[in-house]
Amino acid sequence: MQVEGVNPGHAYGWQKVHENQDATEQNTEPQPENNTIAEPQTDEPDGQRGVIRLLQEGHFKGVSDVRLRINFFDEISGIEAQQLQTVTAENAVAAVSSVGGVVESFLTDNDLTEEQAAALSDAQQAFEQAVSDAEDKTQALNNAFAEFIAALQTLFTPPVEPEEEPPPPDAETQGPAEESSEGPIEEPPAEPPAEPPAEPPAEPPQEPDATGPDWLAFIQNIQAAFDAAMADLNNAVSATTALPPLSEPNGNGVAYDKFLAIYNQMRGIEPAGQDLDQTEPPEPET
Repeated sequence: MQVEGVNPGHAYGWQKVHENQDATEQNTEPQPENNTIAEPQTDEPDGQRGVIRLLQEGHFKGVSDVRLRINFFDEISGIEAQQLQTVTAENAVAAVSSVGGVVESFLTDNDLTEEQAAALSDAQQAFEQAVSDAEDKTQALNNAFAEFIAALQTLFTPPVEPEEEPPPPDAETQGPAEESSEGPIEEPPAEPPAEPPAEPPAEPPQEPDATGPDWLAFIQNIQAAFDAAMADLNNAVSATTALPPLSEPNGNGVAYDKFLAIYNQMRGIEPAGQDLDQTEPPEPET
């Protein structure tokens, strides 16, 4: 029996085949974690962030739209609160700037005394500082502007001094009339006191000088500028929302109405005369 020797070439080829198979298996194995690219970390989960983004884009319709608004109500409310705070702050700055423009024009176009100019500047700075320091910008605007107007009115309205009342008669000097056996003694009538010299008539309250600053028109211009700024603020607040308008029902109207009632109740706009807890119809009258 003849045994052939192993061909070195075949042995080398068999070794290369197995090496290639091992290399292929290593390439198909999952890479170690150290080689993976880490995604940026966020404060909220990716799924939650993605759903809210899709809600803002109006991706969901019908029942899904309402249910997701309910599920993420707290997160959506937080987004709207931040948007309202930003919008209110921006419009408050615009209102203060609008009032400041009227004050600057008045100072430029009128020749005020140093006291009047200083008092006007102080009142304006107090108004701006009160709005800047407040958290509730809308309430601060109304309160600070009312104080600002009251301060302006004192610049051209003189203080009213109370009139002095005449002193009461001295009771000690007016004793009872003396009586005699024949009756009360009549005292001769006292001579009337000498009339004091006539005093000049009281001067009427001072009115704004026709040739001086027109304070009344100035206050009216400030009021008009403030009212226009507050109207812009209210319109901006009303238009601020984190989500687009709610979509219409899509096939399942009963479920849509049910979730819509819950959503409206969470938003504080529960329809009058409807109770979500009422499950039984009222009993018919007999």
